[in-house]
Amino acid sequence: MCNIAIIGSGNLAVHLAPALKKCGYNIQQVYSRNKVSGKKLALIAKSEFIESIDKINKSIDFIFICVSDHSIAEISAKIPSGKHIVVHTSGSTFLDVLKKNHKNCGVFYPVQTFTKGIKTEWKKIPVCIEGSSKSVTVKLLELSEKTAGPVYKIKSEKRQQIHLAAVFANNFSNACYNMSATLLAKNKIDFNILLPLIDQTAFKTHFSTPQELQTGPARRNDQKVMKEHQILLNKDKELAKVYIQLSKYIRHHHAND
Repeated sequence: MCNIAIIGSGNLAVHLAPALKKCGYNIQQVYSRNKVSGKKLALIAKSEFIESIDKINKSIDFIFICVSDHSIAEISAKIPSGKHIVVHTSGSTFLDVLKKNHKNCGVFYPVQTFTKGIKTEWKKIPVCIEGSSKSVTVKLLELSEKTAGPVYKIKSEKRQQIHLAAVFANNFSNACYNMSATLLAKNKIDFNILLPLIDQTAFKTHFSTPQELQTGPARRNDQKVMKEHQILLNKDKELAKVYIQLSKYIRHHHAND
């Protein structure tokens, strides 16, 4: 049986541990600086909670580092050397960060957003992997194919580009949802009125390109409507700037429509 240690107890760790366990992997140990959430995750994964990284068992095969990007190097340096494979789960951190301390290391980057309490279908999640050697890559590929959806062997440089694109697709689009929610809240309108629109917008991307699917006044170059919108945003300079900038972007990319 493959034994795994999870470092971290945040959004990704909380989803990854049960997913690995469901696939037959033994989550032997959990470490987290947050003892409360760490012990809770260990309980869910039916594993041992350890209070120090140097207590990681020598029988561990994979050590998954599921922490914030800026903490990966620090955590990696504290992990004892051994035969285990040390894996980080970051989209923007290069594999070289782990290579400084570990011969056997890799990357397991799920291209998905994770939130505690909201279930995720792992078999639909694309995963980008990278190994420090052919043997590590083979083992990581086997684990990834059992756990997640399509698996891509991708080097750090391209993975960083994927992460950047994901920020636009997920983080920035969610920020736009928040702007919409703010506008509606000011007018005492329930945000739920937009949910069918949001769902349909995402659903349509399965059938065509975002370029082809673009709609709205900026796409049509409807100056009358855009001016009316900007008047409505007179009291919110921040949103007005975003509206103008995004409208310019859309017009630029649809100038010949």
